[in-house]
Formats: sequence, structure tokens, C-alpha cells
Amino acid sequence: MIGPEQLAEARGDSIAEIIGRAPGVQFTSNGGPQTVTSLFLRGANSAHTLVLIDGMRINGSTSGSVQFPAIDPAMVERIEILRGAASSLYGSDAIGGVVNIITKKGEQDRPLSAWANVGYGTYETAKSSMGLSGAAQGWDYSFSSSAENSKGFDALRQRKANNSATIAGYYPDKDGYRSHAVSGTLGYRWAEGHRIGLTAYNGYIDGDYDNEFTRYPNSYAINRQQAYSLTSTDKITDWWESDLRFGFTKDSSDNRSDSSSVFNSLKRHYTWTNTFTPHTDHRISVLLERQEERVQATTTRFDQDARDTNAAALIYKGKINRLHTQASVRNDNISGYGNQTTGSLGLDFDLTDSWQIGVAGNTGFHAPTFNDLYWPFEISAWGSYGGNPDLKPEKSKNIEGHVQFHPERHSGCKMTVFTNKVRNLIATNTTCVETAPWVSIKRRFRTLIRPPFAG
Repeated sequence: MIGPEQLAEARGDSIAEIIGRAPGVQFTSNGGPQTVTSLFLRGANSAHTLVLIDGMRINGSTSGSVQFPAIDPAMVERIEILRGAASSLYGSDAIGGVVNIITKKGEQDRPLSAWANVGYGTYETAKSSMGLSGAAQGWDYSFSSSAENSKGFDALRQRKANNSATIAGYYPDKDGYRSHAVSGTLGYRWAEGHRIGLTAYNGYIDGDYDNEFTRYPNSYAINRQQAYSLTSTDKITDWWESDLRFGFTKDSSDNRSDSSSVFNSLKRHYTWTNTFTPHTDHRISVLLERQEERVQATTTRFDQDARDTNAAALIYKGKINRLHTQASVRNDNISGYGNQTTGSLGLDFDLTDSWQIGVAGNTGFHAPTFNDLYWPFEISAWGSYGGNPDLKPEKSKNIEGHVQFHPERHSGCKMTVFTNKVRNLIATNTTCVETAPWVSIKRRFRTLIRPPFAG
């Protein structure tokens, strides 16, 4: 977990930079914090990292990417990172791991408090944020906002590593950005063990970037990430707790160079989790989940623009003397794919109060994105490309073992050895179109692209 203290010490870093410092995590960026950014857990593809805001997935339905530039760390309370395949808990995309970004919230029985930050740094970067939170008489609330402006820097070199010129010329311009974000929560504990709550996040960034493939020097993109949820948490009995949630997330990308290209994806989430604790050392959770995906694009028409997923999962966590056990099984029924079943089993054994060893095995999968499946066939100066509706989900098997030493509650070290094998890995293949006529291009394309890709 990346806690409030680590987030505060990060100062002006982007959310991806902060997460990228965690063990087993890498990140890439195409320039400043406003450009395309990707996370990689345990060396898996970026599409194999599931990213959540307050427990709701935000991976884009069209490309599978995440609008990291539109997530401001000033709005974040903590970040939870789960390494390794976890589809038996979270469904599709959780092959390399899961990142859950928790926004700031109010606390119970605390008077109103406020905070504010103002900063100025290199590239004429100015940033400010403020917020307030509190709780009283069963109510808890919080509100945060931030704004940032930067002149940026020139991310594209005049010449490449081999001293050759860039494809379309070099534009010595600085790539700046402007961003703002707001988040808020409101909750009411109407009885002991019963709470209803609202959460909201809305982040926006308008940033320039260097476009090597067009002669339009003033290229920029507008990205937005939104997440809203309504939850009801109820302790039915001493051994039964229910968590019911409805929410939706929306991401949009408006890429502007010589023209505007807008891609939007909307996800509606319905989740009901019932947790039973028949004994203090044994806990069983039953999960029912539904997700509805809808996509829209201004410059592209997909053959399909909707997909629904219905899922059910059973999770067990227990302890018998020094042996700790966690097991889970989940089935996802995805429209167009049928059933995808995943499972996991983990065993930890306390050698002493400070030393622990453990082994685990789990499976995962990644459903192809709308771009992978339905992108219309097109021809450009760089080749031809199109989606493949016959693609199958990628599937993984992960086996790992670890040794952990923790002399104190909040300190220690851990060594993990793992292997993660992915089958039916989806790859991109572009066909050259310099001399072939359109008919033969299409034939070559179907020969190369239509069969399901193998890893």
C-alpha cells in the first residue's frame, strides 16, 4: 500500500511515477505527465494491469489503456497494489496485477478540518490543491479540488539515436498542460453497522504533445476520467455483512492535431458482496457482479459498441493454527465469449512469529478490447490494419512462492519467485501497402490478421 505520507512526499510527481516506485512495477510516459502513460506489473503487458478507482475498473474499453494523466495524486488517500494474476477476484485484465486508487474520504466522529497546498517548480509549473473533511452525528463528508498549469518541455528530440532526422520534421515547441480535478464523498451511518455513501471523482487535463507523424505542430489532447458510486454497507448479523454498490466510470480522449478524434467509453457497475464469518478464523464471501460497457467514437464506427459481463465468485480466507489459506473461484460470462472460469489457491505458513513461507497458484484472463475486435479495416501510408472479431481471450497461469521476514508490524522484507505464462497473446500486425492494389492488400490482410493470434 502507498499511504498518505508517501503521497504527500511525492509532491509534484504524477500518479504513474508514484506507483512506479513500488516493487515489481514499471511505468512509461511519452513525455510529460499529460502524455500517454502505461503501467506494467511483474513484466506483463500494460493491458494486463487492472486499474480501479474506489473499486471500480477504469481501463478503457476501446484501447484498454488508463487515463492516468487525468488522475491527480492530490485527490488520492492511498493506493493498493496487488501483484500477480487475480482474475478469480476481479475478472478480466488482472493478469499482471491490480492497482486500486482510493480517493480521499471523511472520517467518523471528527470535527471539520481543512488543508491547502500551493507549489511552483520547473518548466513554470504551478499547482494548487485544497480540501476539507469531517464527521458528526452519523454524517461524514469530504471535498477536494486541484488545479495545475505548466509550460512543459520539448519531449521530441531533433534527431534520433542513429542521428537521423525525425519523420516529419522537428518542431522546437514546449508541450505544456492545464489540468483540474474535483472529488467528494458523503456518507450517513443511519444505524450501528449500517451506512450509505456517495463518492465522486472528475479529473481533466488538456495537454500538448509532439506529433512525429503529422505536419501539424500544435497537436494536443483532452483527457477526462470520471468515477461515481453509491454504496450501502450493512451488518445484518454478527456474522453476516452485506455490501451493495452501483456506480459508473467514464473515460474520454479527444485527440486534436489537424482534426478531432474522440473516443468515449462508459462502464456501469453493479456489485453485491455478502461476507459470512462463522468463526473468527474463517471468512467466506459470495460476490455477484454485472458490468455494462458502451463505447462511442467520432471517427470510427465499430461493428459492436456494447458488451455485458455477468460474474459470480466464491472466496474463502481462513487460518488453522500457523497455516493461512485463501482460495477463490470466479466465473465471468461475457457477451460474445461465453464463460471464463478462473481460480486461485494460496497457502502461507508461519515458521516463527517473524518468518513466513508461502506458495500460491492462480489463473487469469484478458478479454480483447473493442479496438482488437472491431476496428474497421483501413489503409494508410504506413500500412493496413483492422480488428479481428475471431480473437480469443488471453489466458494466464501464475505460480509463485515467497519467504517473508517481518520483525515488527510495519517493517520487514520479502522475496518472491514467480512464473506467469500467457497463452493466446494478442499481437498487432500491419501489412505494407506501398505497391499492392487494394484487392490484394485486403487478401493479404485477411491471411495475416484473421486467424486467432498465438502467444
